[in-house]
Amino acid sequence: MKNNFFYKKSLSNIYKNSSIASEITSQIIYGEKFSIISKNKNWLKIKTSFDNYIGYIKNEKYVDNYKPTHKIFVLKAIIFNKQKKKLKIF
Repeated sequence: MKNNFFYKKSLSNIYKNSSIASEITSQIIYGEKFSIISKNKNWLKIKTSFDNYIGYIKNEKYVDNYKPTHKIFVLKAIIFNKQKKKLKIF
């Protein structure tokens, strides 16, 4: 069984135990790679690949393959609402 997955929601907390009342130890973001240590109906015990955090997330929105469509080269970008009209600078 393949055990590398990618998170598909924008952001989620990683909990110390399998309860939302538990301490939050980290967060997982869209596209982050993780492996499943164990799972039950509502929770997954995971280990993130980037920083090796171990904890629990809700059992939802993950896939085993991920094909990125864009690559970020700079941290700031000019975003246009319509052609040739500036909206925001990040």
